[in-house]
Amino acid sequence: MDDRIILGLTVSLFLSVYVTAAALAVTIGYLIKKGMLGEMIRTAPRGKALVAFALLGAGISLLRGNWAGLLASAGVLSVVLVALYVRSIMTRPLLKRVIRTACAASMLCLPVAVIQLALSGDASFRAPATFENPNYYAAILEFVFLVCVNQLMMPESRRDKLLYGMTLIANLVSLYICNCRSSLMVVMIVTPVLLIIHRRYRWAAVDLMASLAIVLLLKVEPGLFQRMEESGHDFLVRQSIWENALKGFLETPLLGRGPLGYMELAQAQGLTFRVHAHNVALDLLLNYGLLGASLLAAYFSGVGKTLWMLLKTRTDNHLCAMALGLVAAVAIHGMTDVTIFSLQVGLLFVLLIGCTGIYERDWVGQKVYRFRPKSVQTAEADAGMRLRNRKG
Repeated sequence: MDDRIILGLTVSLFLSVYVTAAALAVTIGYLIKKGMLGEMIRTAPRGKALVAFALLGAGISLLRGNWAGLLASAGVLSVVLVALYVRSIMTRPLLKRVIRTACAASMLCLPVAVIQLALSGDASFRAPATFENPNYYAAILEFVFLVCVNQLMMPESRRDKLLYGMTLIANLVSLYICNCRSSLMVVMIVTPVLLIIHRRYRWAAVDLMASLAIVLLLKVEPGLFQRMEESGHDFLVRQSIWENALKGFLETPLLGRGPLGYMELAQAQGLTFRVHAHNVALDLLLNYGLLGASLLAAYFSGVGKTLWMLLKTRTDNHLCAMALGLVAAVAIHGMTDVTIFSLQVGLLFVLLIGCTGIYERDWVGQKVYRFRPKSVQTAEADAGMRLRNRKG
C-alpha cells in the first residue's frame, strides 16, 4: 500500500496542482487513519524541527492575518509530513520505481507543451504544460534530467538506460520550450559535476565543450533563446525585489511574515505585486525569520550528516551524487527564483531526497556510523506499521 501511495503522489504532481493537492490530502488522511503521524514525527531524525518549521509559518500567518500565507502553510505542512513518511518507508526498489514513473510522466508532458505552443501562435510563448507556470515546469524537468544523468552512470538494464536516454532528450526539448534561463544554468553547471563525481571525465569534458558551444551560439544568435536578451533588465528588476525583501526581513527578523510574505509586503507597502522574493534564501528569511530558517537548517543538517557518512564510508556514492545534485539544483535555481516552495516542485524534491531513508543509522563504538540498506519489513516497521498489532 505504501508503494502505491508514493507512486500515486509521483504521478499526481505531473497532472496539475489541484490533483497534487487532492493526492496530498488523501495521503495525510491515510496516515491519520493508520495512526502513523505521531510515530513518524517522533522517530524521524530531527523530524520535530521540520514539523515545527511548518507550524511556525501557520502560526505567524494567523497572527498577522496573512490568510494567503495560512492557506500556503497547509500545503507546506502536507509536504513536510509526506517528507517524513517517504523517509521512513523508502527502499531501493521503491526509489527506482519513483524515478521510472517520473521519467515516463515527464515525457508525457512534452506533447502537452508542444500543443500549447502551437495553439498560442507565438514563438516566444513559454509553455507551462501541466504546471502553474513554465518556471515550475522547468524546475521539475531539471530534477528529472539530473536524476537521469545519475542513473545512466549506474549498472542498469538496456531497457532502463533507453528510458533514461529518451527522457534526457525529451526534457531538453521541453526545457527549450518553457524557455527558463535558471534551469538552463542548473543543467549546464550540475551535469558535468555529476559526471566528475562518477569519474566519467571524458563525458564531463564533452559536456563542458557542448555547454561552451551553446554559450557562444547564444552570443552570436541570442534570438535562439529569446529571454537571454532580457537578462540585464530582469536582473535589475530582481535586484529591486531583493532590496525590498531584505528591508521586509529586517522589520520581522525573528519570526518572519509567514508563507507568501513578499506578497503581503507588496500589498502593505504598495510595491509591484510579486508572489515571492525571487531568491530562496531571502524568501525563507522573509517568510520564516531566523527561527524558521534555523529549524529548517536543523532538519537538513541531519540529512547532510547521513550523506556525509555515506560518502565517508563509501556505502553508496551514486545515491549521494543524486542527492547532492538535487540540492545543488535548488541552490543554483534559488539564486533567481523560488520554485522549490511550489507544491509540485517541493513534492518531487522530498520524494527524491527521501532516498536518504534507504539507510538506517546504528551506533558503533566511538560515534562511528554503520549503514545497511533497509529491508521492506524494516521500512514498514519504521513507518509505524507495527502499531496495527500493538493492542494485541
